[in-house]
Amino acid sequence: MILPVFLAAFAAGFAGIVAAAPSDAGDLFIAERGWCLAREAPVVAGVAPCDGADPRQRWRADGGTLRPADAPALCLTARPDAAPALADCDGSGAQRWDPDGGALVGATGALALTRDNRLAVRAGDAAAPGQRWERLSTLAAQVDAARDVVVRYPLDAGDVAAVALERARHVVNQLTPPPAPLPVPRDVSGFPGAVPADAPRVVATVTMELRFRRFAHVGWTQKPQNWLATGLYAPAGETVSVTLPDDAAPGLFLRIGAHRDVIVRTKPGETLRRFADLNYVVPLRPGVNLVRSQYGGLLIVESRVPAAARVELTIGGAVHAPHFRLGRDDAAAWRRAREAPAPWAVLEGDEAVLVVPSDEVRALDDAAAVMRAYDEAQRAAQHLAGFDGSSARHPRLQGRQWFVADVQLSHGYGHAGFPIMTHLDWRLARVDAASNWGVMHETGHNYQAFCLWATRYGLESTVNLIPLFVAETLRGQPALIGTLRFSKAIAKLGPGFDFDRDADKEDKLVFLAQLRYAFPEQGWEIFRRLNRRYRELPADEQRAICASEARQVDTLFELLSDVVGRDLSLHFLNWGVPVSAAALARVGARGLPAPTFPTWLVNPE
Repeated sequence: MILPVFLAAFAAGFAGIVAAAPSDAGDLFIAERGWCLAREAPVVAGVAPCDGADPRQRWRADGGTLRPADAPALCLTARPDAAPALADCDGSGAQRWDPDGGALVGATGALALTRDNRLAVRAGDAAAPGQRWERLSTLAAQVDAARDVVVRYPLDAGDVAAVALERARHVVNQLTPPPAPLPVPRDVSGFPGAVPADAPRVVATVTMELRFRRFAHVGWTQKPQNWLATGLYAPAGETVSVTLPDDAAPGLFLRIGAHRDVIVRTKPGETLRRFADLNYVVPLRPGVNLVRSQYGGLLIVESRVPAAARVELTIGGAVHAPHFRLGRDDAAAWRRAREAPAPWAVLEGDEAVLVVPSDEVRALDDAAAVMRAYDEAQRAAQHLAGFDGSSARHPRLQGRQWFVADVQLSHGYGHAGFPIMTHLDWRLARVDAASNWGVMHETGHNYQAFCLWATRYGLESTVNLIPLFVAETLRGQPALIGTLRFSKAIAKLGPGFDFDRDADKEDKLVFLAQLRYAFPEQGWEIFRRLNRRYRELPADEQRAICASEARQVDTLFELLSDVVGRDLSLHFLNWGVPVSAAALARVGARGLPAPTFPTWLVNPE
């Protein structure tokens, strides 16, 4: 086996990296998750994002010992009940590390990487997760031996040799810094796409706003991060330069490519439709940074450390991508921009950013209408979630939802997160796409307070409150009406009905949506206020709810009763929700009137 599947972490932290080095310069020892063995301090061993320019990550394997290349008198030493450390080499068994099927095995166990990325020594199976290490020189030799082998995509995941070779090529390419030639140039003509050889390489200056607050509370964290779309594209295998001022704030990164999904397919019959890991992220330092991606991609500047400042970056060697910015680019500017040579385009609104194939927008005349539609839909989602800037607990969220189209996803037909990922056939750059069910379903996932109530009442049910709201208020199409979902769900109710056992995801959505129709004077405001009530709970109470499924059940019942101003005991009980007797008593003690009709039978169809 050449490499385990660890590329998701591997792509996220390389800068100034070098490939197989002469033995006197040492070698890189790469862990499964893409970290490298490192000398963190004079006698402290650890791991760090692989950086071959850092001599502390270079090691010599000498007579069964592991020695820092820049301090060969020290040896990696196992210690009882403690992490390995560096000590003067003394020939003891505690300093011996023998290769065993990809593991490094010492006298008391195998060198391991813990889940929190710390070194440890573990007894037992040397092949256990976290205990496999690869030498960069070995990978480079394997790649060189197969330099004439052509691997084409789509690739059958059952072709173990080809998949392993591709992983090794990925690593060796990634660890070869410019200006050294790329060991294995990639054919990206199929995906993500090639840049014409005669496309002008340009120099451009962009400004990154560092003022950014990512809001969170117990049970929920805002997904959007502080990304800047530069409108530039790095051609595959070519070096781009990024120059920062000497006083640039820390925490800046360059991301090449918006396709963050790492594709893992291991079973015969499964297919890899593209290179497994396209995304490449490097930290940026003051001065000139030289960066190269073997696959190419849109250039995105990322800030991870908020500051009351802006920073200007000068980027050279890239090409222009079709780039539209709502409120800044008029129709004439867009007509020029849409012809830019990069294979991927970026459309920016105030609340959303689209990353789509350039061919999808070459004939798009009204990019402004598309992004206004996305902004309207995203503001509707924020409204139902209760974020309006009225207080610190309900801020106006910074950041924008990014939507990125891809030929293959890590999972699903689309998935939430940052960015939200979709298949190419979603055709995102359309006015109608902005508020369609799929786009708003994935948006809805990004607003779910999972452990407070959304998961307990159905992850794939509670999420659809947002697309329901958007379909009704923006598209004039009450999405469940006419589907008979209300009728089918109500027909299931009766003695012995159990919410957890008998209700499917559509039934659970009906259980909630009935309240919108049962109390039309409140309508969707019920769920807006509900989301705000959860955020207004003390943090200790939020933590207690997240720790107990029973409290999750009870709290939704109690909060909804308060929000509606009615005792909803019979609604929950007729739906077979396991509300506790104590919660029923608490709501009963509040003296709320019961609804004057059976809410569990409400059917707007």
